[in-house]
Parts: sequence; C-alpha cells; structure tokens
Amino acid sequence: MGMMTRRNVRARVAVKAAPAKAEVKAPVDKKPVVDFEEAVKAKGLSKTEINRMTTSELQELAKELNVEDAEETSGSQIKKMLIGALGD
Repeated sequence: MGMMTRRNVRARVAVKAAPAKAEVKAPVDKKPVVDFEEAVKAKGLSKTEINRMTTSELQELAKELNVEDAEETSGSQIKKMLIGALGD
C-alpha cells in the first residue's frame, strides 16, 4: 500500500466521512408567509368578538398571527391592529 503520510490519511478520512447522498430538508418551523390582513380575515372574527376578548386571548391570537412581541403587547394595541386589519 505504500507509505501513508499525514496528508494522505487526512484525505482518506475526509472522503470516508462524507455522506454518499446529501439530503436537503426544508425547515420545519417555517410557516408560509401570509398577509396579516388576510390572516385576520381568515379567522372570521367580527369587531364585536375582538372587542370582547380578554388580553390573554388577544395575545394568544396575536401570537398565532406571528405578531412580534405578542406577549408584551397590550390588549388595546392588539385590538387596534386586528380591527384595522378588518378594514371596515
């Protein structure tokens, strides 16, 4: 087989360590990008229903709609965003 230099050993190890087929997988945690107004309208909530929601319910809904810092946003701010998105 001949004399193995360090360089040859490293090259052989690198070749053996490389996977035969590399598989690219789509990220699991990525959600499809949807317009905020469309997402709010898709929930089917009326202005009255939104106004009757508690702060924790509004924060949970905002989190579902991917609102940044939903847990720290006040209920009145979330209501304004949601009702504004309904556009009526």
